[in-house]
Amino acid sequence: MTTPAGTTVQAEVQTFAAHAATTAALTVAAWETTGLPLSMLAELLGDLLEAVEHTAAALGDTLLVAALNLSGAAAAPLGITPRTSDLNAARQAATTVARYGRSAANRTESGTEDVTGITDRASRAAKGRATQRLGTYYDLSLSVRPTVAGYTRGLDTDPCELCVWLWRDGFVYPRGQAMYRHPGCSCVPIPVLKGASP
Repeated sequence: MTTPAGTTVQAEVQTFAAHAATTAALTVAAWETTGLPLSMLAELLGDLLEAVEHTAAALGDTLLVAALNLSGAAAAPLGITPRTSDLNAARQAATTVARYGRSAANRTESGTEDVTGITDRASRAAKGRATQRLGTYYDLSLSVRPTVAGYTRGLDTDPCELCVWLWRDGFVYPRGQAMYRHPGCSCVPIPVLKGASP
């Protein structure tokens, strides 16, 4: 159900997402020690999530190249970069996390921000964005490769029923059709080359 290329991609996605979550938690911790206003936290997290977006674009493209090369096809990265709207969405996500700390319901008894809650939200936002955006850029790189006919769903080690159903015994989805991912999904598209069997 999963090839060596799929296992490699899944491991890299999980590592990237874990690093993004850890960096977000460290960013909140650094902000907390400085006593700066929440607006500065929004800026810091916005910078982080923009960096996640750029890294996801480069890594998604590069991981597809690695999967293609493991499949026997020579490929090079395309140099995919995020759109301005994607970067703006990253900034908006950071503002939403910081806004959580402004809510009166999310303050401690002493009236200060609930840093634990902010840290949890920042880590989840960074991890989720890293996973989702890397998948988006991987799919984009796959969709424009002329040597690729399509992809099969590479299941993770403990797939849910939905993912097994979507796998459909190795069904080859057409190139250009984005792979459906539910929240927490770590399945990856495994490229199928033109003229090759899945």
